[in-house]
Amino acid sequence: MPIHIRSVLEPLSVASIIAIIDLFIAMLLTIVDPTVSLFLTASAYLFLEFGVMLILGACFMSRQPLDVDKRFDKEGLPVRSWIWAIRGKKVLVASVFVLMFAFFISSLGMLF
Repeated sequence: MPIHIRSVLEPLSVASIIAIIDLFIAMLLTIVDPTVSLFLTASAYLFLEFGVMLILGACFMSRQPLDVDKRFDKEGLPVRSWIWAIRGKKVLVASVFVLMFAFFISSLGMLF
């Protein structure tokens, strides 16, 4: 699989798992209290997680080495700050997908 497709599919799968977990938690809350809207509760959790993921991704990306020479050590292996910057990029892309899921689930909440 090409690296460009994998760099999108990995954050998409993480965002999908987060959305499923939030829907499950909202479903449990709906069983306990039937007056709570399933879709609006799940979308509220997703909006909160979007903010947390945005902050974490930005913090991970802040230590990114700007020079290409400083991204790798003498053996050619990536340094720790570059590894965390790549993880931060994945978190930022996943946060965009979480926001899209939140908008989709909240629009379902407006319909039902």
